[in-house]
Amino acid sequence: MTKDKNTTQNTANLFLTADLHARQDNIDLVLRLIDILTEAYDNSIAEEKYIGIIGDLIDERDKVKASSLIKIRRKITEKAKEGYKFILIKGNHDSPDKDYTSSILEIFNGVENIQFILSNTSLKIAGRDILCIPYTEQKNWEAYPQTDLILGHLAIVGSYVSSIYQATLGFSLADLPFASYGVFGHHHENQRIENRDFWYIGTPFPRTFGEVGQEKSYLQVDLNKWKFDFIPLTQYPHYYEYNIKTEVEWEKAKKEIKANPQNCYKIFSSIEIESDTNKLKSLVYNNNLLYIPISK
Repeated sequence: MTKDKNTTQNTANLFLTADLHARQDNIDLVLRLIDILTEAYDNSIAEEKYIGIIGDLIDERDKVKASSLIKIRRKITEKAKEGYKFILIKGNHDSPDKDYTSSILEIFNGVENIQFILSNTSLKIAGRDILCIPYTEQKNWEAYPQTDLILGHLAIVGSYVSSIYQATLGFSLADLPFASYGVFGHHHENQRIENRDFWYIGTPFPRTFGEVGQEKSYLQVDLNKWKFDFIPLTQYPHYYEYNIKTEVEWEKAKKEIKANPQNCYKIFSSIEIESDTNKLKSLVYNNNLLYIPISK
């Protein structure tokens, strides 16, 4: 999706993602995402460039070992020392306290080229006003009545928490500072909000079978042209469900699964396929990505 409006003198690109929810079983996926975003950064000819993570870099603190946190800090810090610029906005999962005052993002304190946002912060990039809003449950941005772009980790009423459930708690768009554009983290499905220029990026890779069929992507923003492009993340496993009723369907499913063992599958079957499934499990479990429960 693309929106072209007034230009600015300098060119600038943002490469945005959110809701990585780093934990022990997905650290490699998180580290790979940093590589993907820095590759996109390298391919941009813009004069100003930033990689933004709009909240929930990690999952619950007890699901991430110190060794994994060190890997994440080392990866992002090394990239920052190479000259890549980062904006890290606090999400609810990044805060160990229920009042959301502290954050795991403080591990980046003092690292050059990394701005970690723990409170409402206004940035000026290529002449554009950008308001960064970390997770909050209270309306606390009266000091910022107007901005060009909001980057926030917030619950927006009316947006979809899942494919069928709309959020009833949170903020309405009318509650937010006046802005032409907004990009948010917190809800995990990529979506446009109220048919306006406001979006949830969604998770960069699926976490559960509740995300079957969702396309995962990161968002590239051209601040010069106000152009928003969702870039598909095809490098990650996708989640699929099969409902097997015939032998023909099962043979077709087996071929698809064996051809794409990096993906995750859930199989429901009304026919006897247990022996084949056991054989298939031994094949795909080598990749540690395939889960096949059988429903009879």
